[in-house]
Amino acid sequence: MRDGFEVAIVGPPNAGKSTLLNYLAGREAAITSDIPGTTRDVIEVRLEIAGLPVTFLDTAGLRDTDDPLERIGIERAVARAKAADLRVFLVDGESVPGLLPGLEDIFTLAKSDLNSKRVGHAISGLTGEGVALLVKLIGETLQGRVASAGTLVRERHRLAVTTAIAALAEARAEVVRPDSRVELAAEHLRRAVRALDALIGRVDVDDLLSEIFASFCIGK
Repeated sequence: MRDGFEVAIVGPPNAGKSTLLNYLAGREAAITSDIPGTTRDVIEVRLEIAGLPVTFLDTAGLRDTDDPLERIGIERAVARAKAADLRVFLVDGESVPGLLPGLEDIFTLAKSDLNSKRVGHAISGLTGEGVALLVKLIGETLQGRVASAGTLVRERHRLAVTTAIAALAEARAEVVRPDSRVELAAEHLRRAVRALDALIGRVDVDDLLSEIFASFCIGK
């Protein structure tokens, strides 16, 4: 999450995906054309949405095709879209083959500038109609992901600290015993270190134990 989110713009050919990407970027990042299948490679544009780093992906138009080169582009598009954190489906009355939407994925009606009778959340990358609302929705969705992830991380850290404290207490209790068992104390310390790995990164357990036991002069 520190590297940001990926948002894939997906839909059939000529749905306005590249036009939307260019509008978001404020420049011509992708080539636009009336010829279906112009976009074959995934085009990336990094932006900041709601204070979060977001990489928008313009993908090849999804459709059934006999063109082997276009099919490769579509396969890549589907793979990147599936791996993305969020998908914006730009539809123009056509289904999108090869890709099932997730619960939080966003659906928009494309090319609102060409059909004023459309209802629902319609956008136009050409005029900018509805784009601000789309960006707001994307930001709210990703902010929700951050909040959920933060809760999970805090709970995981709490459990890690609790486990480490319990293991250290058991190790200390073992060390102060008159008949202390070094091997058992070491195992408790290993358990504490493994728990703390989640917080501070990997620690060389054997090196740490050597330092601890040397400082306590255990066995001497």
